[in-house]
Amino acid sequence: MHIAFFSPSWPPGGVANGVVTYVDAMSEELRRLGHEVSVITPDGIFDGPSQERRPIPAGPLDRWRRQFDRLRKETGFAAGKIKRAFADLHRHHPIDIIEMEETFGWFGEVAKLGIPLVVRLHGPCFRAPIWVDSSRRTRWLRNRERRERHALEAARAISSPARLTLEETNAAYRIAAPIQEVRVNPVRVASPEESWSAQACDPHSLLWVGQFTYAKGADILLGAFSQLVDQWPDLRLDIVGPDTGIDVEGQRYRFDDYCAKFLEPGVLERVRMHGLLKPAEIRPMRARAGLTLITSRSEVFPYILAEAMASASPVVSTRWGGEQEIIRHGESGWIARDNSPDAVAALLREVLSAPMTAREICSQGGLAFCKGNLSQAAVVEQALPVYQAAIDAGKSANR
Repeated sequence: MHIAFFSPSWPPGGVANGVVTYVDAMSEELRRLGHEVSVITPDGIFDGPSQERRPIPAGPLDRWRRQFDRLRKETGFAAGKIKRAFADLHRHHPIDIIEMEETFGWFGEVAKLGIPLVVRLHGPCFRAPIWVDSSRRTRWLRNRERRERHALEAARAISSPARLTLEETNAAYRIAAPIQEVRVNPVRVASPEESWSAQACDPHSLLWVGQFTYAKGADILLGAFSQLVDQWPDLRLDIVGPDTGIDVEGQRYRFDDYCAKFLEPGVLERVRMHGLLKPAEIRPMRARAGLTLITSRSEVFPYILAEAMASASPVVSTRWGGEQEIIRHGESGWIARDNSPDAVAALLREVLSAPMTAREICSQGGLAFCKGNLSQAAVVEQALPVYQAAIDAGKSANR
């Protein structure tokens, strides 16, 4: 089977993006099983064993379409370019099945090629915090949501990493896809040498990985941490990820500016911003940290959570939607009562005050969940029948 994925970037490692991580994990296992895998990005085609990039063929009106999209806050040019990429790949190396995310509804244009396609719900626009807050909707966001809605209502096969996301999408839109599945994202389980242990960790070291944004709850994180430093003088927080900035009352604050305005000096000296790091650099930090924190306002399936659990790191999480599909409170991690800094701080006080055996229980519970449910082999085994069903449905429709 030749599977063609869409990814916002390729090869992996260059950006912090869960879709890239997902495509990498899926591709590795599919190739191990003897399948062929290609990857399309907005800027190139990666095909064959070498996965060398080749450019997407240019269109006759690219320059004007790009300018039109900028003026209209649209993404039609990108959709057409990605469609051309899949068409070019299909001419040179016939595709059996395409899997791509729902973002911008681009897959709706690609589906016009007639190649069987599974759309993956990595993060529908209507679930994003910035969309839920109606005062922050822009023309660009409204156009994105409209394109996603129209494309999803015409989709024939939909896959979601979380049951809640699939249910909410069905409730929000007139979904008629005959093929629908819930399939978690795969994750690589860390080796014992790279994994967390109570004996080797620093109990008062906290790790947070993600973009420094409102959606990822960076403000929740720092607000909660600020309430804990007086009780634990040696408490430290490491932040890893791109400094995208938090919007507060119409103004964007980067990390340094946000901390200078909203944090006390005694708090700031306990926080270290590392910026974007490679996965190989994050793994030893995860093993050393006493806890890994996830403070997102909304997620579908956060890889930072899965990767922490796969390395046996005990996790503390906010309620981002779907967290209870992965975490059993007190058994494989902890879930705050709500997404306020006060609630996260209260939970952290409880965990930090508890014996280390509580962390060991959640460490092993999370690792067991990953081994049983999130392994690459298990996820790909579930995906292949769905791919085949979409292929068979396409053949039936063309008869």
